[in-house]
Amino acid sequence: MEPATDGDGYQSKLAEGVLNLVARLVPELDAGGIAAMMRELYAIGETTLAAVARRAPPPQPLACAAGCSYCCHLYVQVTPVEALHLAASILRDRTPDEVDAVRRRVADLDATTRGMRAGPRATSRLACALLKDGKCTAYADRPFSCRGANSFDAEDCRQMLDGNRKLTTYPHQRDIWFTIGRSLTAGIEDAGRPESQLELTAALALALAHDDPVAAWHSGALDFAPARCIEARPPAPASAPANRP
Repeated sequence: MEPATDGDGYQSKLAEGVLNLVARLVPELDAGGIAAMMRELYAIGETTLAAVARRAPPPQPLACAAGCSYCCHLYVQVTPVEALHLAASILRDRTPDEVDAVRRRVADLDATTRGMRAGPRATSRLACALLKDGKCTAYADRPFSCRGANSFDAEDCRQMLDGNRKLTTYPHQRDIWFTIGRSLTAGIEDAGRPESQLELTAALALALAHDDPVAAWHSGALDFAPARCIEARPPAPASAPANRP
């Protein structure tokens, strides 16, 4: 995720709201509690984005549309809670055969991309394992990074995968979802649970190896350490969560 800028004055209020939500819901971080938390975070993000867009609308329409999937070939960072929610929804909402197919696709992609940095991941043109016929099969539960991705020109996105073009984006959409993800991480850490940024495919492969990934995470059977982003800061120790002003 890129650093957010607070040019419109909403970032601090958004962060405070997310931290309060996490503090209220963190005692119930079973699968149902995580799902409830994520639904609220999605709603907060959409409501905030709509309000900001009314005050500071994009200067032109975004090019993003169903079937445009260039951003689905990028290195995606997620929090452990996002990975758990996504894995749990796949296990809950799909047939056993569909789950097995997703597990195979994720494992195969992870075997190729594990440890790959952002630049090579983009130019490899390897699609997300959840992409099918140009569309995300987990769109309702997609990570915050995916929700923040946007562009005014699909051709720029195509050339970006070759490393030849920088994107012109609507920064508020990116910044809102960045702030939500950052604040979720801070809230979980403040509750005494170490967090870190994970690479999506690696994290999903680890989570889907368990029939109940949330329970496995609580018990320690699911360890996300192998999926930590190379660029991410080390997690705070479990016994001494970082203090925040």
